[in-house]
Amino acid sequence: MSEPELEPRVAAALRTLRHVPAGAGAVMFLRHAERPELPKGELGEEIPLTAAGAASAHRLGTQLRQRLRRVHTSPVRRCQLTAAALLAGAEVAATPIIVPHLGEPGLFVQDGPLAWPQFLEHGVQAMARKLSRCEPLPGFRPAAQGVQQLLGEPLASLPPAGGLDAYVTHDYILAVTASLLLGQEVPWPDFLDCLCVWREQD
Repeated sequence: MSEPELEPRVAAALRTLRHVPAGAGAVMFLRHAERPELPKGELGEEIPLTAAGAASAHRLGTQLRQRLRRVHTSPVRRCQLTAAALLAGAEVAATPIIVPHLGEPGLFVQDGPLAWPQFLEHGVQAMARKLSRCEPLPGFRPAAQGVQQLLGEPLASLPPAGGLDAYVTHDYILAVTASLLLGQEVPWPDFLDCLCVWREQD
């Protein structure tokens, strides 16, 4: 099936992936697939995907067949379900690899009890903007340190040429990481929005 016939979120992820040079192994950091609305003031760690979200993740997996090597995921249920659907769609016989710092509150938070009230007061998007601007925030590590931690292991173990490792995470982690790497504030990530990282060839 050609890309114009794909649903917009899947097509958008594939457009991002096209920026990866043909001879490079790459890492894809992506937001989980569509979920229901979260209860106000809650992380909703057990909230699943919608039926449409699960289908989208599976469809993206089918498009990544022959490229997808392994999938790492936040421990949060909606991320694990996204990871499993990607692997199933790609027909990769593997289990998603749980990575705690991909989850919530995430690798930018050092002190949860100190950081969480700020999320409640200002909202997730406002906190992501503050982190992206490298503002010092009580209970948070510097955003640049968090991004360095996020990229360290994936870039040290890139797949072979043309291969892809996926890391399923959350909107604010993806937004802060993309903003720091690109040097500008980015639009808030939609479901399945992604950021691809690779090493330039010498």
